[in-house]
Amino acid sequence: MTHCRRVLERAVPRLGALIVLLVALAPLQASMFGQQRPPRKGPPEKVPARAAATQPAVAAEPKLKGIWEPVNYKEDVEFTDVVFVTPDVGWAIGYSRSGAGEGGVMIHTRDGGQSWEVQLGDSHSATRGFEQLRFIDETHGWATQFSGKIVRTTDGETWEEIGSYPTLQPYAFATPALGVSLDAQRILRTEDGGRTWKPVFTCQTKIEVEGLMREVGCNLAAVHFASPTVGYAVSGALPNRASAIVKTQDGGASWSISSFLPEGDALAVFFLDENTGFVKSYDKLFATSDGGQTWRGVAVAVPAGTTAKIKFADPEVGWICIGNQNSSFLTYTTDGGKRWNARDFRLPTGVNAFSLPRRDRAYVVGGHGMIYRYRVVPANYTAARAIDAPTMPSVDTALATKAEQLETQVQALQAEVSKAQAAGTTAGAASSGGEGGFVQDCCGEKLDQLQSTADSFTTELPKFSGKYRNLNLIFSGFRLIGQLFGQVQGLKDSFSALRKSRDPQAVSTVLSQLTSQIEGLVSNTKTAFQKPQ
Repeated sequence: MTHCRRVLERAVPRLGALIVLLVALAPLQASMFGQQRPPRKGPPEKVPARAAATQPAVAAEPKLKGIWEPVNYKEDVEFTDVVFVTPDVGWAIGYSRSGAGEGGVMIHTRDGGQSWEVQLGDSHSATRGFEQLRFIDETHGWATQFSGKIVRTTDGETWEEIGSYPTLQPYAFATPALGVSLDAQRILRTEDGGRTWKPVFTCQTKIEVEGLMREVGCNLAAVHFASPTVGYAVSGALPNRASAIVKTQDGGASWSISSFLPEGDALAVFFLDENTGFVKSYDKLFATSDGGQTWRGVAVAVPAGTTAKIKFADPEVGWICIGNQNSSFLTYTTDGGKRWNARDFRLPTGVNAFSLPRRDRAYVVGGHGMIYRYRVVPANYTAARAIDAPTMPSVDTALATKAEQLETQVQALQAEVSKAQAAGTTAGAASSGGEGGFVQDCCGEKLDQLQSTADSFTTELPKFSGKYRNLNLIFSGFRLIGQLFGQVQGLKDSFSALRKSRDPQAVSTVLSQLTSQIEGLVSNTKTAFQKPQ
């Protein structure tokens, strides 16, 4: 046994060298003797299976990554809020750090922060600072000032002062005309786009404290509309440590307390739809799936702080983000809030607000003109002062691909119809007494393919709209989904008319209409489902 060990010890170095040599000669050996090699032992079917097993290691290499990159504003401004209505079009508001709430300024970008222009105010003027910015679609927005004024835009370009804002507390709009604001225990409502406000609800309730009943007011802290009609507001902590959940189902005209959170100090609220939502307290997260009737605690590391807000880009991807001078903290979900992850990252200064217009694009703002942009980029992408960030999942573009396929198919059908018309086949079709028209007789196969794709699109639409609908622009999001369903119905009507058309002129008219409908469908699909650019 000792002799064998010594032989092996002397042989190992030589064996290693031999292995290296054999590996180097392997390609040459395969080319020279590939036809003469004896068959491998064992079942032949295991060989390809074993080879295939090595493939995923290569395919699994990351091709994308998330980064933060600076798109700062070159003035010493304390930004208080930011809203992007598309991945590239957005606004940031704030005030000059050199004055006591003065130097109010609003800046605007159309290229994702590569360049900024002042739309309102001046960081070197006596203009009062701007604090809260809201948009419900690409053109309708509002901003409040420390002076108690509110300004509005209806075209995304020009702003006008429309009156006094009765409170510096949070507010939200459900439509261009209807909105609500919080004023301690009261909810105020506007029906004219923010020009005038009137109280519609006072939050009061009876609670038991140490065995005794008390009637108390609940100071409301946050409000959010899940749809143009259904909205929720949450209160801070009551004397028994609970928080009140207040709900409207008529666009804010009337409200009622629907439930209580078991632990109080609610600070932020966001609903994915009329029934599914989240409330953040100082350091906890709660969820509901029944319209706020019952709540459950979510196991997640929630960033503690009063400025952390909840925002979802779509029904799957949502963020809670906050920061201070030393570090920033991001809690995020990619499955609609079932599971949450957390990540620390360091920016030059603290995060005051953020906007999440799409799952692969976000913006955070802070002091000294700080604006950082989140993007999902190729793994080999580099940028000056970029900071690593978690990678949000990509959007499934199958529905947008089907819309583009419809566009290609209708062009092919149009070309074949033109060829058939040029060949003079209309006479036979026109004289036919059957149910089929000219297009059915000349190009039935292509028409069937087109309708099959349209039917597939129709089947997939509800699932996709529930998965990827834009949740930042409530009014715009619902309008786009309605347009998509309307366009699909229009396609069905056009197909029916096309199959029955016998006159060449009627065929051309319906085909032109169908082409226009599909072009609109392609455009709206990219917008509604946020197809990556």
